[in-house]
Amino acid sequence: MSNGEALGRLAISRDHADNPTYFLPYHSEIRMTTATATLSSKGQVVIPKEIRDELHWDAGTQIALVSSASGVMLKAVPKKTGRKLADLIGRFKHEGPPLSIEELCQPVDYSEGGEGR
Repeated sequence: MSNGEALGRLAISRDHADNPTYFLPYHSEIRMTTATATLSSKGQVVIPKEIRDELHWDAGTQIALVSSASGVMLKAVPKKTGRKLADLIGRFKHEGPPLSIEELCQPVDYSEGGEGR
């Protein structure tokens, strides 16, 4: 591919050392690093520091492994916030009488003078 060639919606450019940088045009740049690791006799793989730093994966980061026909994808498990659904009760206040389920499920009329305004 030539420098700056578009690949569908994904574009690629190469630096002076011919390293690729992939990005979506008109969006912030997305850097995708490729590295090779070796599976140990114990089934362990060390994720290279460059990739850990890029993804902000520190020691203790939980990682989910998702297998597919083409290989394995690693994804960081989202950190729990410690919030529960019960913590949100009463956070959004409704002024007026309680609404029935039927009223809540009614379509909203956004036309001028409609009830939804």
